[in-house]
Amino acid sequence: MMKFVVQNVRNGGCRLGILSEISGVDQNIETPMCMLYTRAGIIIFFVDIDLFMKIQEAACPTIYTALSDSDTDAQSGKKRCTKAVDRTLGFLDDIVDRHRKSKILKDSALIGAVVGGYSEHERLRSAKETSTRPVQGIFLQFLSICWEVLSKIRRKINFECLPEDKCRLLPGVLRPDQVLHAVTMGIDIFDSSYPLHVRVSGKNFRLPSSKFFPSYCISGIICWYFLS
Repeated sequence: MMKFVVQNVRNGGCRLGILSEISGVDQNIETPMCMLYTRAGIIIFFVDIDLFMKIQEAACPTIYTALSDSDTDAQSGKKRCTKAVDRTLGFLDDIVDRHRKSKILKDSALIGAVVGGYSEHERLRSAKETSTRPVQGIFLQFLSICWEVLSKIRRKINFECLPEDKCRLLPGVLRPDQVLHAVTMGIDIFDSSYPLHVRVSGKNFRLPSSKFFPSYCISGIICWYFLS
C-alpha cells in the first residue's frame, strides 16, 4: 500500500516528501511532483459506484481517486454545496467498502476527494470527514474552482485538518508560477495539462521575472515544463 512521508517543511508550508511502496513501481517518488496527462486528456463519463469499481478492477490502477460531486460554482447555494459534500462522502464510503473487499485492488492506493465549492464551512467539513477515511491521499477538488481565492481558502482551512502522512493533489490548469505558489502552501502533486491547454488555445507562453521565477532561470523552467 502506498505510503507518503514528509521529510521537510520549508518557507512555512512547502513540503518535501517521498511516495513509497507504490504498486507496480520499484522506486520512490519525490514530491512536489507533476503527473503526466496524455494528449487526449481525461474523458468524463457518467457512472455509478458499481460501474466505477468494475472499471478500476479491470484497469487495476496504481492509484485512483474516488468519485466526487464537484459541480459547485460561485452561484451554488448553501444547500447545493452541502449536498455535494454529502454525496461525495457517501461515494467514498461505498468505494472504501468495495475497495476493502476487492482482491484485485488490494495493492492500489485510494485517494479521497475534498469538495465544497466556495462554502468555507462545507470545504472544512469535507476535508475533516475525508481525512477520517482510510485513504492514502487527499484530492483537493475545490481548489481548482478559482485561482484568485486559493490563498484565501488556504488561510481559512490552513490544511491543519489534513493529516501530514496523506499526500495532497491539486488538479486543474495552473500556470508554472501558480504551481510554485501552491507548492509553498503545502501541495504535493499536480497535473500536467497546462502545456496542452496553451497550445490548443493558440496562445504564447511567457514568464515574467518574479520572486518565483528569477530572470536567469526562466528559460530552463520553460524547457522543463514543456519537455517533462
